[in-house]
Amino acid sequence: MSSTTITLLIILSTILTIVGAVIASFGVTSLWGAPFVGTPAKIVRRMIKLADGKPGEVILDLGSGSGAILIVAAKEFGMKAVGYEINPFLRVITRVKARWHGVEERVEVRAGNLFHVDLPKVDVVTLFLLEPAVVRLRSRLIEQISDQTRVVARDFHLPNWPHYKEDGWLRVYRKSDVI
Repeated sequence: MSSTTITLLIILSTILTIVGAVIASFGVTSLWGAPFVGTPAKIVRRMIKLADGKPGEVILDLGSGSGAILIVAAKEFGMKAVGYEINPFLRVITRVKARWHGVEERVEVRAGNLFHVDLPKVDVVTLFLLEPAVVRLRSRLIEQISDQTRVVARDFHLPNWPHYKEDGWLRVYRKSDVI
């Protein structure tokens, strides 16, 4: 084999390894909460407005994916945005997007499994996770968030926790409303 062929095989092998790692990481991380499905900016805005997100408040996205909620919260609402994401590729994408949009000072994405991290003191929590993950998180939220923290859930809702606002598939909860 010529050196050009060997070089091309090495490059192809490297690309396939990287693509395989990305695909595997998406599949494995979906076991912890949800597969990655981006949230359109239009829905993000509705979520934050429904939760009465205000400049200077802190928003936490559990399973922050590629950072759509974090970026919109920081850029359009003036919020400090914190996300937990287990997938390293999605954390990198979030950091790049935050820099691109000029909000890297107000966006922080942390590595961590959302079922095992201590939840920081925040004003708003956003959830777009599958039902088993939402059910599993319910008790941790009740234990760790303040009474005034608003929790916005998209599509899959918190069981036995009455919501105080609703807009289609979006619901907002407060700890003080737990039965």
